[in-house]
Parts: sequence; structure tokens; C-alpha cells
Amino acid sequence: MFLSGTRQLGNTDMLLLDDLVKVLPIMNEANAMSDELNKHVKYDIAMISPQARGDMEGRTEIHILMQNKMTGNEWQLEQNDLVGRKYLMQEMYQNFMEGDDHWDVPKDKDPFWEPPDTPVLIGTVHVYLASLAHLIFIEGDFELVDYKGARQGYLRVEIYPCDARWNLLEDEVNDQPSDLVGQHLRLLVKIPHASCLPARISKSFCKYKFYLDGEATETDEIEGSAKPEYKYEQRLPFDPVTKQLTEYLTNTFLKIEVWGRQKHTMVKLLDREKTSMQLLTKMEENYKKAVEMNVLKKREERSHMKLDKIHTLVDKAQKLHKETIAIKDLDTILHSSVRFKGVSDAVALVANRPSSACSLQ
Repeated sequence: MFLSGTRQLGNTDMLLLDDLVKVLPIMNEANAMSDELNKHVKYDIAMISPQARGDMEGRTEIHILMQNKMTGNEWQLEQNDLVGRKYLMQEMYQNFMEGDDHWDVPKDKDPFWEPPDTPVLIGTVHVYLASLAHLIFIEGDFELVDYKGARQGYLRVEIYPCDARWNLLEDEVNDQPSDLVGQHLRLLVKIPHASCLPARISKSFCKYKFYLDGEATETDEIEGSAKPEYKYEQRLPFDPVTKQLTEYLTNTFLKIEVWGRQKHTMVKLLDREKTSMQLLTKMEENYKKAVEMNVLKKREERSHMKLDKIHTLVDKAQKLHKETIAIKDLDTILHSSVRFKGVSDAVALVANRPSSACSLQ
């Protein structure tokens, strides 16, 4: 049953909703246990569209984004991975609640831990190949985007049609892709470098599948995030060109994934935690001082008020030519002579004034 006014969901939407209903309670429980155990890990939903996966069609998939809140490192988990971790989390949490001093476990067994050097998908580029079917080369710095469509850097990609000796076909243009069928074609694929990758990345590499490749082709893993130099080349001979190849070039794109390993930031993390604690301590000290000053100010105001009342009481007694003041009248004003020592001292001064002062009885 759906609320009135909402559109009817299709089968794909229902499957997506079913996945969300299953995984959200698990994710929320994991986040609650992480906070309670002070693990500094947050889990969130990552919705991966077929286009982000490099598919022409399909349904959106639910993954889990695991993020270390202290370092900024993040990983994508499969739903089943989170389910498996949940049972270990519950066991740790139960031991913690029972007061077990050994509730925590080594990192290699900790469900809240993922090694920083676990390869993560930084982003993908989509290179449309239609120009190759016309023997026109491809060159460009392609935007590298993550599953949310956010830019994560740039990837230089170059693909050149070549002759039998791998010389570039610079002056030849093919009007109809179908004219290539039965001819010989060579494609030179180059991935020179990436640029402007996220600062948390320490090493990176690229991988892709071209045409009928069963296994992904990978570049070397290169250090750095500013401009990692892959200097990668692959030669692809097609002898002869088939109709299937021309349709592939005309209608699809080449998806290139850039994967990376994240930096080990534990030393920096400790320095950051230390700095954060110092800042927090300083803020607490300033807050305490402000509270103390406010209390002193309030006490001073109340002391002056009581002192004014005592002056009024003394002046009234003098006008009536009384030489004594009832203790109960002063006690009513003071309430506590110990708590407000400043007021008591003021009373003593008033009582000892040289001008016809009244004695306290």
C-alpha cells in the first residue's frame, strides 16, 4: 500500500526499495555501535547507477559507503559484507556492555577496520569511440567522476587509428563505418597520466576492457596524486574488421576505471587528535572562566542589593532614634552570612561607622 498521490512504483523501483528496507536498519545499527565504541567510522548508502558502473542499462544497485571520520578515507562495501560485519560488531558491543576489558580486537579482526591500502575505485571516464569508426583519432583530458557524478580529477586518454606498421593514419577519413568491414585496422591506446586526484590517494592505476576482452587490462601502479605518470600503451590489431567491431565502435563507449590506495595517516591523525584535544581543552577552560566570571558578577550584584537593603535598614533605625537592629531583620536580608562573606564584611563596616552607628543585637 502506498500513500494517496504517490506514483505507482515499477518492478525496478520495488527491487531498489526492497534493498533499502533491508539494509537501512543494519546500517543504522552499525553506526550506533560505532559511536558507542568510539570507532570513528560512519556508514552511508551509496546508490550506484548502471551508467556509473559502465553499463548501458540495468538497475541501480545499493552499496555501503564506509568512511573513517578521522582520516577521510572511504571504501565501498557490498551489502553482504556489511551483514557479515554486523554479527562481529554485535559480539564486540555485547562484550563492551558486559564490562569485558578485552572487548576490543586486533585490527585484522575488527569489523570497523579496513586497511588504507585496500584498492578503492576513485572514479571512471567514458570515452566514446564513434570517431574511430571514421579513422579519426581521440585525444583529451577526460573528467574522472565518481558514482555521485562528482569530479575526482582528470585522465589523459589517446587512441589512434594506425596502419599495418603502426603509423598514425593522419590524413585518412572513412565516411561510412561499414566500409571498414573486411579491412585491417590497428588501434594504439595510450593512457599517459592522470591529474588532480584526491589528496588522500597515495598510489593509483587504471583498468579497462576493450571490445571482447574477458579480463581487464591494467596499467602499472604509480605513486602520487598530483600527476601520476602511467605512460601506458596497448596495441590492438583487428585482422580483419568485423561488423560487430564497427557496431561496438559506433554505439558504445570505453569505460576506464581509476583505482587507488589511500594514504596511511595514523601519525598525522594522532597529531590532529592531539591538536583537537588541546583546542577542546582551551575552549573548556575559557568556558569555565566565563561561567566563573558570570557567577562572581551575579554574586556582586546580589551583594550590592543586600548592602543597599542594610543601608536602608540602618537609615530607618537612625530616623527612629534606635540604637539597635534586630538580628532577625539582618538575617532576613542576608540569609547566609557565611555564603556571602563580602556582604558580611560590608555589614561590619556599616556597624562600625563613626557616625552614631547602631549596634547589632
